[in-house]
Amino acid sequence: MENKCESESCGCSKSDTQNQCCGQQECGCNSSGNCCNEYDKIAMLMYVAKKAKIKKRLESLEGKKLDQTADLVVEAMMDCHKNKMDIEKKQQDMREKFEAIFSKD
Repeated sequence: MENKCESESCGCSKSDTQNQCCGQQECGCNSSGNCCNEYDKIAMLMYVAKKAKIKKRLESLEGKKLDQTADLVVEAMMDCHKNKMDIEKKQQDMREKFEAIFSKD
């Protein structure tokens, strides 16, 4: 059973994943091959549930490695930030020295 868009049929097939334009109104095809004007809520719910399940399984299998990786990334970011702050301080010191040199007359 297909919905009608602007008195035309969307003509969805079960393998069609592209949006199709029906008259002036654009509509898409849901997983059952029917035209829909809004996203397929059940498919979206299944996607979110599957994503959560994969995340949970990945954390249970590789959780310790993921924690170590996260710690390493945070440590590297902190080092970069510290180095950036050191460079900015050295640049400011250099500016002050230049000002001191050129302000002497």
